[in-house]
Amino acid sequence: MPRKKRLLIVDDDQEITNMFSTYFNKRDFVTEVVDNGENALASTLLFKPDLIILDIMMPKINGFDVLDILKNTAKTSYIPIIVITALGSKEDIEKAKKLGADAYLEKSTVSLDTILAKINELI
Repeated sequence: MPRKKRLLIVDDDQEITNMFSTYFNKRDFVTEVVDNGENALASTLLFKPDLIILDIMMPKINGFDVLDILKNTAKTSYIPIIVITALGSKEDIEKAKKLGADAYLEKSTVSLDTILAKINELI
């Protein structure tokens, strides 16, 4: 039996992380949730996710900085990262893509099924 895919969910909104982890756990993923950028960096090394779902606006270290660090670190640069955030400006999208985001989705317009499809496309 193949090992379950691992998702690291990084968001400081507990309602969203609960919804995401419940949805993805029911679809045979193993999830870990952290609520700030500092913990995201530590958990990435320990949990070794197959994919990271990353918010931008968070305490300690924001998502742009987390993205930059992970994509410029040899041990983590290969991990696909989906940015899911309330920020929808063209500048934010371009910045995330430039830093290495594999996908950029807006919280207000995206469904869980769309996120799942994007995850399956990337891993």
